[in-house]
Amino acid sequence: MRPFLLATALAVLPLAACTQGAHADDGNGPSPEVQAKLTQVRGAARDASFKDLSSDHQAKVHAIVDAFDGGSTELADAAQQIDAVLTPAESQAVLAEQAKMRDAIRQAMTQDGSSGGFQGHREGQGGGRRPPDAGRFLLTVTASADKLREAMHRPAQ
Repeated sequence: MRPFLLATALAVLPLAACTQGAHADDGNGPSPEVQAKLTQVRGAARDASFKDLSSDHQAKVHAIVDAFDGGSTELADAAQQIDAVLTPAESQAVLAEQAKMRDAIRQAMTQDGSSGGFQGHREGQGGGRRPPDAGRFLLTVTASADKLREAMHRPAQ
């Protein structure tokens, strides 16, 4: 469950942070500057990840994300479908972009003086976390934030 929450936090943190804008002065969450940086980092990771895919695979991934956003595909199924589309080289390139995003988020949060609750993955501390998943990452940086929140709060079937 922890890895799912971490992956989702990476995807949703910038969007959730944006909804806290009215509360930025109460000390909760990242500063507006960091929120903007997180949104920029997420968008850059998404864009770079899609540049690593063939045009055919880009179209297939977008179709799977659209099916997830439309409610006809569950989060886990959509992530698996995306993984099945990607070549091993594409998966590795996407995972490299995920690592860059994670490091940039960690750096931005550290520079802000608080983790904002984000601890990330520390080397050598597996903690039962599943390995990184290119399909899940692409889904979480591309899908609707509202649909991701809905999927996270739905009971597992």
